[in-house]
Amino acid sequence: EPVDIVVSYDWPRGIWKHGNYDDIFAHDLSGDLKREMDGNTLGSPAAMDMLKKLRPPFWFSAKLNVKFPALMPHGDGTFTRFLSLQRCRGSREL
Repeated sequence: EPVDIVVSYDWPRGIWKHGNYDDIFAHDLSGDLKREMDGNTLGSPAAMDMLKKLRPPFWFSAKLNVKFPALMPHGDGTFTRFLSLQRCRGSREL
């Protein structure tokens, strides 16, 4: 049966290429994310393999604690809507 929603801790490797990754740099104070992107080490290769095989309509991840949407097209005309979820903030942190 098809899978509609996937929730993972790690991002699928390379998913950042399918969104506006310049937005991520505003949260990348140490430069680590840019180094991982440049070296193609950001995210999990196994998660990307699963995304390509299952082709779910929706995929949610939370590891980087930054809101980041992406749209991953598949060769059959379908696509996966990816969303990295930002950490919930209490009223004291606003």
